[in-house]
Amino acid sequence: MSDSSDSSDDEYRMDIDDEELNFKDKLLLTDIGDLAEMCKWKCDTKYLSTLLYMSLRFFNIKWEDVDEYLESIGFMTAKTSHKWATVFIEGDYEEFSNDLRGVHDEPTFRSGEVSPKRWFFKENTPVFSKGRGRSHMVSDFLVQHPSGPFFQLSEDEWKQALGKYKSLSADSDVNYLSRTATASINIGTDAYFDINTILSQFERLFEMLEFKQEYKDNHTEIIVDNARTHTKKAYSLQEFGKNIGTRCPVEKIEYVDEKDATKVIDCYFDKGTNKDRNLSVCSRTLM
Repeated sequence: MSDSSDSSDDEYRMDIDDEELNFKDKLLLTDIGDLAEMCKWKCDTKYLSTLLYMSLRFFNIKWEDVDEYLESIGFMTAKTSHKWATVFIEGDYEEFSNDLRGVHDEPTFRSGEVSPKRWFFKENTPVFSKGRGRSHMVSDFLVQHPSGPFFQLSEDEWKQALGKYKSLSADSDVNYLSRTATASINIGTDAYFDINTILSQFERLFEMLEFKQEYKDNHTEIIVDNARTHTKKAYSLQEFGKNIGTRCPVEKIEYVDEKDATKVIDCYFDKGTNKDRNLSVCSRTLM
């Protein structure tokens, strides 16, 4: 890049390799999707989706094309992004930054999916705890067997299972992939599975296992990830107003201190002129 003392007529240039990337060639969505996944690890999906939506609309890209593009790279839909863009433009920054609805971000879903790209360094595949590393390597290994897929019943196996367990075809609030026990959730809602949902998912799995031919005469071990059902969560300062009488989502906060003693913080005054109004001290205590 040129020095700031150079004349305004000088061009700013980037230091690039000898072999330039020709952006006139159409980029693959998988490349953009991979970068989008990396960005989501560093920044909230809502912020990224809203920023990209507003940028594309600024250049007069059609709404339908924007919606298709956002969904294809794993971002929020254009409808949801438009809602948050409106909130931001109208200046309600508190609402824009204070939406704390639960979203279950599980990079290993689906467990049998094979990524179109593999990353290698000197003939060694990097191993990570989850996501595009270790879990995908395990999936790649499992789905090589010719009798797969292992995570779904065949049509004949499914008919046999329905003959014995009619409940497998019953409607429920959980979205199951066809002929599997793999469940999905709707992003942007209170989407954590409660204990009853998880137990029903295991019941469905056990009912289907006996009809999977590849599992016959084998012992089955099930590894549970994210065993906790998220009934507990860390409190955020953004949920609590700084002043008396402003927002306060709970009446009290219970926690265990470093000595394993249970402590309680009352979030509302129990006497005086401010009785039943939330405590501003609660926010300071959480810091």
